[in-house]
Amino acid sequence: MIEVEYRVRPAVVDPLLALNPDAPVLHDGFKGNVASDRTFRYGNPEQAFASAAHRFNIDIRYPRNSCTPIETYGVVAEYDPSDDAYDVLANFQGPFSIHAVLSRALKVPGNRLRLRTPPDSGGSFGVKQGVFPYIVLVAAAARAAGRPVKWIEDRLEHLAASVSATNRATTLSAAVADDGRILALDWDQVEDCGAHLRAPEPATLYRMHGNLTGAYDIRHLAVRNRVVVTNKTPTGLNRGFGGPQVYFALERLVQRIAVELGLDPLDVIRRNLIPADGFPYRTASGHCLIRELSGGDRRGRQRRRARGTQVAARGARAEGRLYGIGYTAVVEPSVSNMG
Repeated sequence: MIEVEYRVRPAVVDPLLALNPDAPVLHDGFKGNVASDRTFRYGNPEQAFASAAHRFNIDIRYPRNSCTPIETYGVVAEYDPSDDAYDVLANFQGPFSIHAVLSRALKVPGNRLRLRTPPDSGGSFGVKQGVFPYIVLVAAAARAAGRPVKWIEDRLEHLAASVSATNRATTLSAAVADDGRILALDWDQVEDCGAHLRAPEPATLYRMHGNLTGAYDIRHLAVRNRVVVTNKTPTGLNRGFGGPQVYFALERLVQRIAVELGLDPLDVIRRNLIPADGFPYRTASGHCLIRELSGGDRRGRQRRRARGTQVAARGARAEGRLYGIGYTAVVEPSVSNMG
């Protein structure tokens, strides 16, 4: 006896379009789609840009991606009304970090929640951090039903609703000397976290904040970070979360500098690396202890590429395939600084 009328609302899926004042607003009662807008400044980036011989810019659109584990999410929960206690088996990857959150969500003391994790979680890559809302729901369902409740996510549910990495629109600028030395960086990052910020987001944006200068000795830094919501599924931790979004942009910029100045890309990298006697080293926006490692048969690879060029006239290159050599310098934080 209920007649339902559905009205299609306008959607926004591009993070840059979500910034527009006339963009469809996802959540009623909010002024726009920007969930967070923060700026940071380290050193004197304005002076560095004003006095630099060159300024180079690059625009990067990093897409969404996901590392899909072998096993999907799984939760088995049981409620004991005599003790007002829960016993939960789940393949969440961090049981100690989430125990206090779950007990507070279920409104029981910590000693009334037993959270068990199997020795093999079926892989995670950070994705299984998204299990915790389902733990609360399944435990609450067990209490309401008065019997154990099991939920095993199927593959289609996982692909549709588990966390993926954020897509990010980045404009990165560098103040550069004639020899390719980078004097300052200016980051403008727009992070797409989907329709809702699912904890611990925007951790993907801020995990790398202390190391936005990468492996390079750059003392001046300007940063603007904006988090927007769009009509997409929520995002979360994915395999070195935040690292690919930063280094794809930074290392593409280093390559652009080399091309524009007519320099060897490897020479530009070496010129900007933290010197060997500079450790322990504190970055402009944080601090980390890193060590330079070098090696690899670069000349040998170049000779093989040259030989391949000659041979490939009859083979790979005749088919339109290329033989390339790429360089990158990446420093991965050993712990999170998302706080």
